[in-house]
Amino acid sequence: MIKRIFIFFVGIFVFCSAYSSVNNTWIKTGNLNIPRSSGATFTVLPNGKALVVGGQTRSNNFITTASAELYDPATGKWTLTGSLKVARFDHTATLLPNGKVLVVGGQSGDTTASRLSSAELYDPISGTWNMAESLNKTRACHSATLLKNGLILVSGGIDNKDETLSSAELYNPVTKVWQMTGSMNRAHALHAAVLLPNGQVLVAGGRDITTNAELYNPITGAWSTTGSMCVPRTFIENSPVLLPNGKVLIAGGQTWSPSDSTTSELYDYTTGTWTRTGSMSIDRFHPLIALLPNGHVLAAGGYYLWNGNAPHTSAELYDPTTGTWSLTDSLNIGRVRSFGGVLPNGVALIAGGYRNYPDMNSIEDSVELYNHGIEVSSLIDSSSHPQPPIETSCNCICSYYDNFWSGKHIESLGEIPDADICNKLCLSAYYGKMEGCFEKALKN
Repeated sequence: MIKRIFIFFVGIFVFCSAYSSVNNTWIKTGNLNIPRSSGATFTVLPNGKALVVGGQTRSNNFITTASAELYDPATGKWTLTGSLKVARFDHTATLLPNGKVLVVGGQSGDTTASRLSSAELYDPISGTWNMAESLNKTRACHSATLLKNGLILVSGGIDNKDETLSSAELYNPVTKVWQMTGSMNRAHALHAAVLLPNGQVLVAGGRDITTNAELYNPITGAWSTTGSMCVPRTFIENSPVLLPNGKVLIAGGQTWSPSDSTTSELYDYTTGTWTRTGSMSIDRFHPLIALLPNGHVLAAGGYYLWNGNAPHTSAELYDPTTGTWSLTDSLNIGRVRSFGGVLPNGVALIAGGYRNYPDMNSIEDSVELYNHGIEVSSLIDSSSHPQPPIETSCNCICSYYDNFWSGKHIESLGEIPDADICNKLCLSAYYGKMEGCFEKALKN
């Protein structure tokens, strides 16, 4: 059923693209209320809006913001929502199966002592934040991964003594408790982390510019080493992309050599090995990297780490079928350490970042949308194209949540769709029409 729904949506995307007159272009949309960069997070909510949280903001001094705001694709505008209890950047934000957002750790100021162990929960119904139980360890620049069993794995990071961590812990959204799990074989921070199709978590690279990679097994709670990357990398926390073929793409980052910063590679979890694939046209430090609905990967902006401080305006696309990158339309504004992702309508969004890294007075409030063959205007106005049956998608998502919150172990239910995929199917059906479904899940 899920596969049929997915094929239906692909059909809609192809149909819309045939009538698009502005394919593969960037267009400006509403500006952020608060300029932000460096560790702000971007999360698509069950109601179709995107939540942006924290980060550093424009100033003469080092200022971290506690503010959060919502982007509405239907209007192209941002509105402020409830602020965090604690200002933070370099935190993680994870959409939980109950529709709330868990924000974990990070850093509140410019000293190592300002790194955090606190966590907060955002309720999209009330638009407010509440403190959650704190981590067992202080962490910034860590990773957070939603497992198939509904738990959140937090791995590595940097503590308030400026030491890189090998420890990991699990958050249970039902009991609201953190529990330590197996430690990694090597300390990692600023690393890549991605959930694999087999339910394990791949962690690779990190702060000391390493090729090391390892796997977390949720059943045993233990880590094991896997094949090493072809190129040592760090600052790749936003780089990993799980491709439709099950392989993981990692591109760019900081490396030991300028030439290596253009490279990309693929991890095959069935063999535990990495192989080189096509290189990008230029080296990209902290670009936006996002998987598009057509299976291509977008890399936009970033910074040439080895020369100058002007961020790139260029963007390029990776085609998994050919293993090559090709240039696409350039951004209106060059930016590095921006944030964003793909909205439920299939359009990619990039926001904030630095125009002149690392000058904090150059932090941006501008936002752009990338149309890769979809009629952006028609997708923003959801009434202008045919809608699939809402009941099918909503039943899918409500079934997923009902089973989770009734205490059943998700893996025992058979072929339960991945939460993120299921969300996107439900949301793509129609903006705002599913809120009753998720309100029910949130109340459980």
